[in-house]
Amino acid sequence: ILDDQVQGAIRKFLVKQRQTIKVRQTYDTPASNPNTATPDLERNSKIRILQHSVDDGATNNRLMQNKREDETYFIPRPADSLNHVSDPPNWERIADYVDSKLPSGVSHCIPPISENLVRSSLQQLSSGKATGLDDLSSYFLKTAASSISPSLTAIFNLSISSGIFPDLWKTAKVSPLHKDGSLFDRSNYRPISVLAVVSNILERHVHQTFYNFLSQHELLLDSQFGFRSSRSCELAIVDLSDNILTNMDNKVLNGLLKRLTLWIIIRYLINFVFMVVPILPWLGFALIYPGVLKKTQFRGTLSEALPVSAGVPQGSILGPLFFIIHINDLPLALHSDVTSTMFADDTSVLVRGLFISSVSNQLNEVARTISTWADNNRMSLNTTKTKSLLITTLQKRRTLTSSALNIQTDGRSIEQVDYAKLLGVMIDSDMSWEHHIDTICCIISSRLSLLRRIKPYLNFDSALRFYNSCVNSYFIYCSAAWVTVPTISSCDSFVFRSVQGVYSLMPTSLRLLFIYF
Repeated sequence: ILDDQVQGAIRKFLVKQRQTIKVRQTYDTPASNPNTATPDLERNSKIRILQHSVDDGATNNRLMQNKREDETYFIPRPADSLNHVSDPPNWERIADYVDSKLPSGVSHCIPPISENLVRSSLQQLSSGKATGLDDLSSYFLKTAASSISPSLTAIFNLSISSGIFPDLWKTAKVSPLHKDGSLFDRSNYRPISVLAVVSNILERHVHQTFYNFLSQHELLLDSQFGFRSSRSCELAIVDLSDNILTNMDNKVLNGLLKRLTLWIIIRYLINFVFMVVPILPWLGFALIYPGVLKKTQFRGTLSEALPVSAGVPQGSILGPLFFIIHINDLPLALHSDVTSTMFADDTSVLVRGLFISSVSNQLNEVARTISTWADNNRMSLNTTKTKSLLITTLQKRRTLTSSALNIQTDGRSIEQVDYAKLLGVMIDSDMSWEHHIDTICCIISSRLSLLRRIKPYLNFDSALRFYNSCVNSYFIYCSAAWVTVPTISSCDSFVFRSVQGVYSLMPTSLRLLFIYF
């Protein structure tokens, strides 16, 4: 017998369920259904209806075609070139690396999940977490945690032992979210995938045990800073800048290939998993292959379920871990003199040399190696976002007859720039951080202007919260890498103005304490 609190939660859930059904039925009517997946096409559709009011049949055909295009646009597909790759990946290199790290006979299996862990995980769910296609909200699961945890524990353990993952838990609800640029360009929208809340508990259990196994045996390379505990963007920037400054102190040139973003095919993601831990069928077959589906949602309407054949499972907890496992052997394919820094799919490669010709040759060789590695692993290199930099001191640069690197890959030239944005930090060709300082000062200036306008309506706590979230966050982001005496002096005026705006709202007792310290 369920207690009163659980019964009340069930009643609220059923009421919400009926309301959801009514909303969906309303949007299914022709008068209210925009027949689009993005707001920009909704506007375009209205314009087309006015322009082609005489030919209603042709207009409706075009609108339905736009709807189908939008629904499939946000479903990852493999590039055409990847479907014709025949060369097998170099698994021998991965096997040698695994053998050097993993003792003979050592393997890992997913342990059963306990009822106490399931109950505590349910009770710790955030009430505002988005609901998946199963319509089981986190509030309902959290309220009924004590009553449903035994049944969920049995389902989870049966999934682990049988290698079967429920199809509903693999079906994502995709909502297009505008990022930047024109509202009328679909490429400016990012798909946000929402999976069933209850599946996150099982995924988190598998993630924790599997990640601990990989970390214990040091199977993940140190050059990867993304999706790992005790790693961050700041550590990645510090590691890269330290290598660059060391080379500059040794009076050698630095050649940098920045943001070698990689795209991945899902069906080849499991190869490394089975090579490292061959008794984990649940990881590969149950969660990834086959059956991953996505439904595009816009204003209450859902598209038909479409299969996903590219990318890692977005919105899942295990997806990021699978990705860094798949690209884990990329640094092994490079020469030992090449330094790589990876944060998820962003890879920066650093080479050094005494002459511009040697740096250029090394970078071209690196670009070819990475391109070959990507083809062998059924991935593609995003050459449009890849940039090259020549980083050295001003004295060394004056002695060069030419500073052109002339890097090419896949028949395309890599653009050479004087500065580039990496993980939110602007890196200069002389490591002066001038462009980064100018960027954050410009942003902070606009924030301070806003603070001056809203200050009469704020108390001290509100102003301090605004300062920490909108001003101070730019000062402290990756500050361990770029904060030096020259950079601090250039930011002095902005620091003083920002603190002054909050100081004027301090209570008198806090002002005296602030002056004392």
